[in-house]
Amino acid sequence: SSCAVYGESTYLPVDELHSANPISPYAESKLMAERSCLGFYDRQLLGTVVFRLFNVYGPRQGLSEYSGVITKFIDLAKQGLPLMIYGEGSQTRDFVSVFDVVDSVVSALKRDAANGNVFNVGSGVATSVNELAKTVSDLLGAICKITYLKPREGDIKNSYANICKARKVLGFEPRFSLRDGLKNLLDTKSVS
Repeated sequence: SSCAVYGESTYLPVDELHSANPISPYAESKLMAERSCLGFYDRQLLGTVVFRLFNVYGPRQGLSEYSGVITKFIDLAKQGLPLMIYGEGSQTRDFVSVFDVVDSVVSALKRDAANGNVFNVGSGVATSVNELAKTVSDLLGAICKITYLKPREGDIKNSYANICKARKVLGFEPRFSLRDGLKNLLDTKSVS
């Protein structure tokens, strides 16, 4: 699933008990899928674990109009083009390495207690889009100009995960800070 199911958070960090208030068709579809799977679990028809993934990044991400901000920033910075930020850049996100996501899934597969649960999978750290732009620029050794654009309709202002439940039940502990994860990503040369 996705952290998008929470919509605009009423408190931060957002935990799994936060009400679901999807504000996009994408988020609504994720919530409907969660409810279907958990319904089958409740009727003992299907083992189910729901992972509400926050902003996942890592090697082999494609570059398209639907790419995440990290992939777009890296591509623009490598071309010497300005990084485009919607709004003033103070909005926050929780960026989590795909390797940490894999660790959470593998951990859930090994624990019966995970079945029937919903888990936030993120880093537990809020990073502003401005901070992300600076980190990408620093790691690439580039001086990137920033172009601020009109905020996008339906974008959530602030979002980051409370990962206490995943820590307690799954033993989940993110291994990669954003800076280390981005350095690893750039070292793999997997983003063109």
